[in-house]
Amino acid sequence: MTRLTSVSTKPLANDWPDRSLQGGGPPAPDNPRLTLGIRLRMAVRLAQGVLAVMLGVLLCAGVFPLVSHRRRYSLIRGWARLFVWSLGIRVAVQGAWPATPGRYLLASNHISWLDIFVIHSVHPVRFVSKSEVRQWPVAGFLAQQAGTLFLDRNRKRDTKDIGQEMLAALEMGDAIGIFPEGTTSNGTVLLPFFSPLLQPAVACMAAVVPTGLRYEDPRTGERNLDMPFVGQQNFLQSVLITLRQPGLRAIVRFDAPIQSDGQHRRVLTQQVEQAVSRLLAVPIALSGREGGGQQPGSRPVNPPGGPEP
Repeated sequence: MTRLTSVSTKPLANDWPDRSLQGGGPPAPDNPRLTLGIRLRMAVRLAQGVLAVMLGVLLCAGVFPLVSHRRRYSLIRGWARLFVWSLGIRVAVQGAWPATPGRYLLASNHISWLDIFVIHSVHPVRFVSKSEVRQWPVAGFLAQQAGTLFLDRNRKRDTKDIGQEMLAALEMGDAIGIFPEGTTSNGTVLLPFFSPLLQPAVACMAAVVPTGLRYEDPRTGERNLDMPFVGQQNFLQSVLITLRQPGLRAIVRFDAPIQSDGQHRRVLTQQVEQAVSRLLAVPIALSGREGGGQQPGSRPVNPPGGPEP
């Protein structure tokens, strides 16, 4: 039986859901009555979060240029642990990141903008993110310092270029992180994975680490359906929902690495997709497949770099 190990965590901003994707999902939940206790909790967490972000900026600007590559990753992990703790999130890990050094690509389901920070708190990786994030105040700077690889999804050439950057990073020994669903969902289903971003793993024979994310109420163990960043919900609403939670646990589940040696990327993608589905105990939606429609509670599927070839 696997054992859940609690860890604290803090963030590096990287991949954020595309705010231009406005279809499919339910509207943001109505605000409950904000009692004095809830308002106080929200204010404390907001102050803690702001201080954590300020610390992150200072680390990136003043410390990162002076330390080694390996030390940066240690600082990213510590910062991410502090950040998610400041928001009232406790992280539990099931399974483990591979202990053997090698080339690894993390492939995870995608529920919220918090996902990156939760993953960084356990094992920092270089995420692939939309190019707009680079221009965002504070978040763009932090993302760059975390080693994010930026992709302009409106330019087909960027798909090829990002593949080359991912390949170079993997060959250097950096772990890469992707959300192959191409969008966020409500976590009750797994959207079909797009295969192009797994091609660099095949090209350099990297192993893919299937990863499952789940947010739940620590008191009951039930899935928290307030947390998915979907539908018409905007970023401010999502932040307020996070701040007012009485308690929140993020579960990170790692499966055994899947070797890519000699595999076609579509076969590999299917294997990873099925592994993540088993980790989460949720079905794979038909959305994005021939004959499938838009999955309720998700944003429209937007494959990284354009339609799947």
